[in-house]
Amino acid sequence: MIDISLLSSAVSLLALLFEAVYVLCGIIALVLVIVAPPGRKGLVATGGALLLVSALGDLAVQGWMHLFPHLRVNDLSTYTALSVARFVFTVLFIGALLMLVLAAVRRPAESAATPPPPSSGPAPFPTP
Repeated sequence: MIDISLLSSAVSLLALLFEAVYVLCGIIALVLVIVAPPGRKGLVATGGALLLVSALGDLAVQGWMHLFPHLRVNDLSTYTALSVARFVFTVLFIGALLMLVLAAVRRPAESAATPPPPSSGPAPFPTP
């Protein structure tokens, strides 16, 4: 038979590993602000900051749920608050990803160069 506590520990360790990757992605996004083009730095910085905040918040919620499992069962208000917090951090994560995607696909600003003047007559045809 499989020991449930061993399986629970393995799942908790795997969840912690993914949370660490999640935090690392937020840090990498903030570091990449340095190389972002000037018109996209704000989106990359905001997306990276939201990603980091959502990662740390989700890590705190998961830590709370694993440290105090009896509160989830006995106290409905604590369980509701943790569920709402997890939902908020998930929405922040989705918003952060959308901002980073928007920064990646956004077209660069058009230059303020003046268009060439129109020609005064019809264009000459090349002679064969």
